Amino acid sequence: MLLLVSFSGLISLISGSYPAFFLSYFRAIPALKGQLGNLSVSLLFRKSLVIFQFLVAVIMIFGSLVIYQQLKYVLKKDLGFNKEQVLTFHLESGKVREQVAALKTQLLQSPLIAGAAVAGNPIGNNNIGSSGFWFDTGNNSKSKENVGVQKLMIDADFLPTLEIKLMKGRNFGRELDQYQSMLINETLMKRLGLQNPIGKKAQFVTNDKNARSERTIIGVVKDFHTYSLQHKIEPMALLMPPVANMQDNMYVKIQPGHTAAALTYLQQVYKQFDANNPLEIHFLDQNFAQQYAAEKKHEKVLLLFTVLAVFISGLGLFGLSAFTAAQRTKEIGIRKVLGASVSGIAFLLSKDFLKLVLLANLLAWPIAWYGMQQWLQHFAYRTNISWWIFALAGLTAIVIALLTVSIQALKAALANPVKALRDE
Repeated sequence: MLLLVSFSGLISLISGSYPAFFLSYFRAIPALKGQLGNLSVSLLFRKSLVIFQFLVAVIMIFGSLVIYQQLKYVLKKDLGFNKEQVLTFHLESGKVREQVAALKTQLLQSPLIAGAAVAGNPIGNNNIGSSGFWFDTGNNSKSKENVGVQKLMIDADFLPTLEIKLMKGRNFGRELDQYQSMLINETLMKRLGLQNPIGKKAQFVTNDKNARSERTIIGVVKDFHTYSLQHKIEPMALLMPPVANMQDNMYVKIQPGHTAAALTYLQQVYKQFDANNPLEIHFLDQNFAQQYAAEKKHEKVLLLFTVLAVFISGLGLFGLSAFTAAQRTKEIGIRKVLGASVSGIAFLLSKDFLKLVLLANLLAWPIAWYGMQQWLQHFAYRTNISWWIFALAGLTAIVIALLTVSIQALKAALANPVKALRDE
């Protein structure tokens, strides 16, 4: 509080000092006659302030547009699977995990449920685990160094439920796949440098200290995002849960247009298997959207400050235009007597201010572009800063300037020239 009060007092002192020194500079008698002397230095300072204010406003308008475009991009981007109408929930009870097959069967008896699957993690929460894998090098030998790979436990229904595409090979489906087979993603296939990894073997460390488990690659899936778009798609291995306790997250796809009825049915069925633990359901698209909460806050805060910056810029320009119109009162009167039109006088007064706003745009664009490029570096997948963002930010500033200046310009142009030319 002390810092805020001190800062407010300092700003008040600085802002009040300029008009005080400016007025004390005037000589009394000429000032009373309206003869204020040479104001070129004062006018240059005022113009500099207006340029700075609009520079800040354009930068903030530019930033708001880029953040909006990036958030729109990440929320609309194809994630490699269909997240619509898919909900997920955690299976708290170990007993329920052992009855997953029965739970899925009962859920699928309703036409409200389009698919059901289980996995070891809820995707979209940025918390998939990783393990070191040793892969075949192609000469009946394993790689000496392990490869860091995301490891996701899934069942045979996971790919069809989330509509994940299979590039090569086959999906899980055979009885022994639970202990002998694995799928890999497209990124891992490229990392290994293999054209056809089907049939290659891989080893990874199990929970036991030095024990290794071996799997055979039976298929390659198209890349899909398990994390938000701040992160690149990592090499991934998909395995079937070897024990029931590892299938602790369920994915259920419901029919569109029947959300309420499907949720009610799901609650009723789940209570038959676990009446003690409440069912906490999360929609998969919301899981991903929550990862951008910080960016959404940035957008709201920046939008608020953008409005304030534009308002302050408008006030500064309004004051400068009023001051300029007052200084050129006699000139305007003479022009009107000589036949100048209202539109001509309004344009005469407005063009100088438009030059200031255009200069502010030229200074603001490279600064704004560099700043937002740095912000976009936080996203592995990002939109491009389009030309229309430059145009829209600049056009917004110009329109605001025109609306602000036109008030004073029209007022001066419509004034009675007789009053303007009267000598005090």
